[in-house]
Amino acid sequence: MNCLNGMLNMKQVDSGHYDFSSYDSKKRFVSYWHQIKEILELEPENVLEVGIGNKTVTTQLRKSGINVITLDVDKELSPMIVGDVRKIPIKSNEFDVVGCFEVLEHLPFKHFLPSLSDMVDELNSKLTKNNNT
Repeated sequence: MNCLNGMLNMKQVDSGHYDFSSYDSKKRFVSYWHQIKEILELEPENVLEVGIGNKTVTTQLRKSGINVITLDVDKELSPMIVGDVRKIPIKSNEFDVVGCFEVLEHLPFKHFLPSLSDMVDELNSKLTKNNNT
């Protein structure tokens, strides 16, 4: 890893940050709609969602019959996997789509570019060979 070990394991916001009344707005729902639409258009069977927030995207994808595995650094959000996006504890080539929305703002600015590079490499390794482009 290029980045300092453990930098992304630090929780960035309190889990209460994602409460409906303070977090969700019309603008955010439009963002959810686009995220969900883009994923559904790819017709995946298995999706890894990184950075689960309030689970709106996960919930809608599952309602569409998609198997969604969730990963977040914050265990209080109850992801299926608690972990660092730079070192995902899942074997490679597992997912048709990896959704990683609204995560970049949580990367430490001081280590942003190396962290982003590590994150992209790690996420690409989790895609099935047919979708890893």
